[in-house]
Amino acid sequence: GKWKYIKEQAMIRDGYRCAICGFDIHVHVHHITPLANNGTNSFSNLITLCPNHHAMADQGIISVEHLRNYDWKPSVTTDPTPHANR
Repeated sequence: GKWKYIKEQAMIRDGYRCAICGFDIHVHVHHITPLANNGTNSFSNLITLCPNHHAMADQGIISVEHLRNYDWKPSVTTDPTPHANR
């Protein structure tokens, strides 16, 4: 469905890596502003995170401001095919 496509596009944008640490074995797409708090599925509200940083973001340990202002640029060229970069 539509969410699967949006999630995949966010991961492609972020190089299938955590936007904070670059971890690329298992990543999640996180809503910076949760849908329950009037967040949207727009790309500007999505960030790819590893499980540790995702949990930290969910608990408020990593602030929304930090997530909104990240400047992630992968340092390696990646193949957008899932799991091709291992």
